[in-house]
Amino acid sequence: MDVEDVMRNNLPFGMRANRHDHGAGQRSKQASRWRWAGLACLSALNIAGAQAAGKVKVVDMGELAVGLGSDASAINNAGRTVGRAISAVDFQYRQVVWDGLAISEFSHCCAGFLPDIQSINLAGDVVGHYKATKVHWVPVRWDAQGTSYALPALGPFGFGKAWAVNDAGQIAGSSVDANDDIHAVVWQPDGSLVDLGFLGEPAPEFKRFSEARGINASGVVVGQALVGNQYQAFSWRNGTFTDLGPGAATHINNNGLMAGYLPGFIPVSWTNGVKKKLPALGGGKTAYGHQVNGINNAGDLVGFAPAPSPGVFTIAVLWRGGKVIQLGHYPGGTNSYATGINDQGQIVGAGNLVAGGPHHALRWTVKGKAITVSAP
Repeated sequence: MDVEDVMRNNLPFGMRANRHDHGAGQRSKQASRWRWAGLACLSALNIAGAQAAGKVKVVDMGELAVGLGSDASAINNAGRTVGRAISAVDFQYRQVVWDGLAISEFSHCCAGFLPDIQSINLAGDVVGHYKATKVHWVPVRWDAQGTSYALPALGPFGFGKAWAVNDAGQIAGSSVDANDDIHAVVWQPDGSLVDLGFLGEPAPEFKRFSEARGINASGVVVGQALVGNQYQAFSWRNGTFTDLGPGAATHINNNGLMAGYLPGFIPVSWTNGVKKKLPALGGGKTAYGHQVNGINNAGDLVGFAPAPSPGVFTIAVLWRGGKVIQLGHYPGGTNSYATGINDQGQIVGAGNLVAGGPHHALRWTVKGKAITVSAP
């Protein structure tokens, strides 16, 4: 088992590596080598230096059944949070929503298959996908009342993924056609499907691949495509692709700030097309082993960093104002990761409460000049 496999097994399902796309095996091997290098580099750094950027409070958001676990995927500007929790009825993951800290289950769309909740907008529309086969997913939208709808697809089997929804109800994702090519798509609020096409053509031995990962209020889309033998980040606006270079663009805010990663899963941002590496926890200029999972309209980014301490694997972080802030674990916990942030600066994710315990959905708030981590 390589480092990428370990990371995948320690993260919530929504953060695990995407095995739907073509050529994932080759990319997995490359990512593994970079993750080993990243962990080695980070272990030589003093991460305490990043702990002077703000005061942090972390809250346990609870679960459906005691001891079974939960994880939060996204939070909207009304403070509503969505994610998953294991049910005591059948010990399967269920889609859940938190209003404040009150947890409730909504439509169990997926007949026992693993749901992967990704995004929620201000109106409460939620998007994601569920695993239909070993390698294929079906895109789903839930309305604010929790009723689920399968999104239309290009191909006959309905396969695809839904990654992000904006406040207008436009959904960015991908759809698999009858030839097993994967297209970047946008679902409109009326349910119609717009095929964005492809950034370029792959090498002859690969299927065509393009996937939309984020969309902002202006309808600008970001994503990833296979061109030749290389995965390229892209943006798309009004029918035109822009190649952002090797890697993937996974998030965009309403001001046009984009975030994603370079080959080797090195996190970066793009401002007006200019690419910049995000700083590492501990002061490094290249954030090996880090990952961006969320963005807000203030330009904050959240995700995780690898933690080199014994018994600790990942630690939630916030990038704000060009600096990286360690959000920390729940007191007594040893693992954490952040998955979403709203414009009020509320951050959600998951982590264990005690070493070896199940993950619980967590919520962080950050303010002040001196960082501390405390229970409610």
